[in-house]
Amino acid sequence: MFAGRFSALLGVTLWLLGLLIALMAGMLSGYLLATMVFVGSKVYGRMRALGQRSDHDRLTSD
Repeated sequence: MFAGRFSALLGVTLWLLGLLIALMAGMLSGYLLATMVFVGSKVYGRMRALGQRSDHDRLTSD
């Protein structure tokens, strides 16, 4: 009787632990994706600004 309860409790505990790990992994991957998109957009914006500035310098130097 006790072994059945113990195995059921162990199964539920392992299931909850697996669910927690899956949620944490999902949140971590979402955070990494959002960070990559944010940093990429900042870098892209800075590169565009530098490109426009160099175009402006070329136009005014003539």
